[in-house]
Amino acid sequence: MPWNETDRKKYAVIRERYASDVSDAEFALIAPLLPARKPRGRIPTDPRAILNALFYLVRAGCPWRYLPKDFPPFTTVQNRYYYPLSLKRES
Repeated sequence: MPWNETDRKKYAVIRERYASDVSDAEFALIAPLLPARKPRGRIPTDPRAILNALFYLVRAGCPWRYLPKDFPPFTTVQNRYYYPLSLKRES
């Protein structure tokens, strides 16, 4: 099936960097489920960048340390990934 204008508009939203990146529509569905920003402390890393990094890791099947430099540091992504697990252990 050839591409039509509807498909082009739909996939134009996805950035050119990686195929695993989240589109605006997909992030709009996920954003309400993410933890709220803390009122104090450091400026948080963009949650969309962290999700894109996690999806890249799943898609590529690479270790944490091989995460490309286009994404946040692997320790930031790793900590955000393991954060919900630490909450379950505490309760």
